[in-house]
Amino acid sequence: KRYFLFLLTFNTNLTFLFYIVFYAVSVLGLDVKVYPVPRVTLKKYGELKESRYRHKAVEVGGKAQFPLLVDENTETVMYESKDIVEYLWKTYGSKATEPTSYKMANAFAVSNFLTNILRPLGSQGMLRIPSKSPKQPLELWGYEGSPYVMRVKELLCSLELPYVYRTVPKFATDKRKEYSKRFAHMVPSYRKNLGLIQVPLLVDPNNNVEMLETNDIMEYLNKNYKIGEVLNESFSDYTTQGAGEGHYTADS
Repeated sequence: KRYFLFLLTFNTNLTFLFYIVFYAVSVLGLDVKVYPVPRVTLKKYGELKESRYRHKAVEVGGKAQFPLLVDENTETVMYESKDIVEYLWKTYGSKATEPTSYKMANAFAVSNFLTNILRPLGSQGMLRIPSKSPKQPLELWGYEGSPYVMRVKELLCSLELPYVYRTVPKFATDKRKEYSKRFAHMVPSYRKNLGLIQVPLLVDPNNNVEMLETNDIMEYLNKNYKIGEVLNESFSDYTTQGAGEGHYTADS
């Protein structure tokens, strides 16, 4: 099943509310279309100006609150991480059993947030970096729990680049067969001999590009889409002043 999801940020460790949503997405082996909505600035809560997709979230759901789930399979629009996770399991995982790794990931979600709060903001999903908008969404293959996949997702978020997230968790036999059918020629022989795949893998249909290796992918994204620098801000600038019921400032 494929559904559509709006995100505040793809920094999974700094925003544990999205961490638990996307761990559920990954464990269930779902494909999602992501429209990243990083903060425009930390100095004004819910700023909409210059944001590529925050206005669209208001149009679709009525307010710029995140995460926002839009499931076109069931015509569902939903807020709140806990409600979204329950919905995903009920709708797409009713016959599935939560693996131990998933339960542990949820248990340590808050501690992951606390241990990563001092990470620099730059390209790590919290703040917007000016970029060119692609004509077609990119495609990212990966799964939650991989620090390499996380780094690419963070940069995609900061650059506001829409993409389809193709999750390929362990034991997702059909999904991994699809991966192997399309990309086996890119995977090192020793991995193929062991029946392993390699992530992250980026597909950019705009430039007919297929890439492995985290650093190479990030260099490619910056070179081809980045057109400006991230604001020189830190957590000391963070404010929730101006937050209202709609979760965006009235004058935005």
